[in-house]
Amino acid sequence: ALGHVAADRLGRLDEARAAYERVLEHAPDDQVAFSALERIHTVRGAHADLAALLEHRAARETDASKRDPLLIRAAEIFHVELDQAETAIGLYERLSPEGLERPEVQ
Repeated sequence: ALGHVAADRLGRLDEARAAYERVLEHAPDDQVAFSALERIHTVRGAHADLAALLEHRAARETDASKRDPLLIRAAEIFHVELDQAETAIGLYERLSPEGLERPEVQ
């Protein structure tokens, strides 16, 4: 709730980011906190933070159909925004066989 107020009502993204990060420390699968952090990092243009968040979330996901899009998005950020092709390749290598067949990977 504190993160929501700080981000949405007061525009204090740094405070909101810290609040949502604390939520994820205690509840790593909290989808609300994950989505809020994803939005905050996107708005701030914090590409490294966004890619790390996506990669961390992917590492916790057991369902390949949910994990693969997270890995692909993180890989795209590492490759395009951060110019870290090796890191992107490593993420693509973690895709499921179905994930490797996705059009955006080809």
